[in-house]
Amino acid sequence: MRVSRVLVAAVLLPASVSAQAIALGIKAGPNSSRQAGWCCGDPNPFDARQGVAAGLTATVGVSPVLGLQVEALYAQKGIRGTAGFFMRQEYLELPVLVRATGVSGRAVSPVLLLGVAPAVELSCTGRTTQPTVAIAGIGAPPLVPLNCAEMRTYRGDVGLIGAVGADLDLGRAMWSAELRYSHGLSNLSRGWEYIPRTTNRSLALLLGVRRKSR
Repeated sequence: MRVSRVLVAAVLLPASVSAQAIALGIKAGPNSSRQAGWCCGDPNPFDARQGVAAGLTATVGVSPVLGLQVEALYAQKGIRGTAGFFMRQEYLELPVLVRATGVSGRAVSPVLLLGVAPAVELSCTGRTTQPTVAIAGIGAPPLVPLNCAEMRTYRGDVGLIGAVGADLDLGRAMWSAELRYSHGLSNLSRGWEYIPRTTNRSLALLLGVRRKSR
């Protein structure tokens, strides 16, 4: 009987410790994104689009100053151009990040995040000018719905993530602020003759809160 109890405890104790070490949280904030690439003889013809990013986080402590953080984020990205042109993309991102903090026990601690974020496009919409020549006296061509397939052929992405920020310890909860840069690696216009390469770039200011690990 004692042996069976010891075996059960040996199985359940690590799971219990692991569950207690997971700190769940949320984060959200503004996100400025653009696509770097080449189009129509211009090495970078697109302006940034402003949106939001928000989602859930789970952090596991590995040591007093290191941890592993996984996230599920909804991120608005896309581009803007001239004459009312824009493309609006929505992504589900799944970042996996190494988290480094300052010495624990302080009210405010610096934070460094590094990792990778695979993503899948949830939707793509936009507006563009009608492909007609403007007639003098009538004005600019009207805007029509954008055919996203003409601007991007690949609906996934993989980005490198780097972020700096700080944690604020308020007792039972840990508040955080971070400035995050995402550098897309995937060519969104692969196989497209007129836009040979475009990749995502984004800069986000994210505020969050999570329960403290026990």
